[in-house]
Amino acid sequence: MKGRRATAGNVPGPQRWGFKTYSIHERVMPFGRRFEVQGPNDEPVLYCRAKRGAQRLVFHADAKRSTELFRLEARKVRQFQRAYDAVDGFTGNKFGEVRKRVYEPASKAEWFLLDAEANQLGLLTETAPPPSLIRRLLPMDRFLPKSWALHWGQSIAGTLQPKAGLMGERLELDLKFDARDEIDRRLAIAAAIAMRTDQGKAEKPEKAAEAA
Repeated sequence: MKGRRATAGNVPGPQRWGFKTYSIHERVMPFGRRFEVQGPNDEPVLYCRAKRGAQRLVFHADAKRSTELFRLEARKVRQFQRAYDAVDGFTGNKFGEVRKRVYEPASKAEWFLLDAEANQLGLLTETAPPPSLIRRLLPMDRFLPKSWALHWGQSIAGTLQPKAGLMGERLELDLKFDARDEIDRRLAIAAAIAMRTDQGKAEKPEKAAEAA
């Protein structure tokens, strides 16, 4: 069922974008993945179903997908392995971008959060895992969930941490260092989900998209 765009009468309140922490629950489905985002007290924030190979990620206000909040539309951008336009579900206007770049030889990835004019706002970077005896004995890093730091302006404003879930994987988006509430929650959540849907895809940094 295809959800309708939000209208002035059914747009949920702005409180969904006012939380300091978000839980991103992920379920593996037969043809893709399902994401449910909740606030600190299990408040429903948004839902997203990501089909395999889809060029669009749509974020809905409810599980029935009746109200579209916003969406990511894939496009090609030079020197980036992934790039999406973020489009508002109410106005249809672009409000930002999410892009991924991979650096060799370490294959480290960064996710860029930009405004509608492609000016950088934030950056998601991989953080080094804590040292442990297991990591010293076995090269397990590429099999373990990664943690991320969210840079906004000149400082780290948040973190993205993997957590164990009862029925699937879970990410905790913590924005407690965003004292002035400057971070666009939509972009931060969208980047986290785009990152999860992208994991496992083959990377070829030397053949990144050529079209701007």
